[in-house]
Amino acid sequence: MSDDTKQLACSDCIYWSASRRPSASNGQCRRFPPTTQRSDRGLMSMWPLTEAYGWCGEHTVIETEPT
Repeated sequence: MSDDTKQLACSDCIYWSASRRPSASNGQCRRFPPTTQRSDRGLMSMWPLTEAYGWCGEHTVIETEPT
């Protein structure tokens, strides 16, 4: 990879929602609907948790308005 090529990351994806905790480096991938998970609190709908530096084949860059 050349120096002028930006590494794709979840944090730059339109489908990623960062954690609300300021110190967290993870978030939720919202590319697809949440899945149902069984927990000690019963059934819950959850999106997959990913790290900000993660990536996948569905990555879509956040478009910015030209200045």
